[in-house]
Amino acid sequence: MIVTEAVTITTTGGTGSTQYSSKVFDGYIHGFQFENSDLTSTGTITLSGETNGITYWNAITATTGNVENYPREVPVETSGASTALAGQDIRFPISNERVKITLAGLSTGITSGTLRIFVEGAKAG
Repeated sequence: MIVTEAVTITTTGGTGSTQYSSKVFDGYIHGFQFENSDLTSTGTITLSGETNGITYWNAITATTGNVENYPREVPVETSGASTALAGQDIRFPISNERVKITLAGLSTGITSGTLRIFVEGAKAG
């Protein structure tokens, strides 16, 4: 079963924004989709665990279009690990965590969008 949550992200005047999912997730990260509402300048979206600090999606450029990502890599690279695991379906586990959403690097305007979080597995509270 895939559990989903839509989080509205809003920031004004080029300042950054940090928000959190309202759900606490247990399972595996399946994917993220950012649907732009009125973003007029580029910036970055960083998604991580609220307490564990693991980055699930980093420095994705948010532009006037929509962006999606379905992460399937190991979060920490060690020598040779990336090559050995390339192409395998390795998902990020998330346990008793909210997702921290940081939107930064915007230059102007009121900006907003909706981030959809998809978690596969046990539950969301």
